[in-house]
Amino acid sequence: MKEANKRIVAMAQSLCFVLARTRKHFVFKHPSGATFVAPQSVSDDRALHNAERDMRRAISNANARKASQKSSDRQS
Repeated sequence: MKEANKRIVAMAQSLCFVLARTRKHFVFKHPSGATFVAPQSVSDDRALHNAERDMRRAISNANARKASQKSSDRQS
């Protein structure tokens, strides 16, 4: 496995993502329900930084959706 791929997998695991499958892409799942997909061939120098940003954003969006659903359930 390429060094960049190892770093993406390690970063995802540090953020509690679980590697769900690998084919042409890595597919990670988070306990909050967030899903993150990363290519196995990294194309630029900022790929790792962008991947970390996207993982954090996916977690944040999943948590916001859960909070929104809970508040709408309370109002019903």
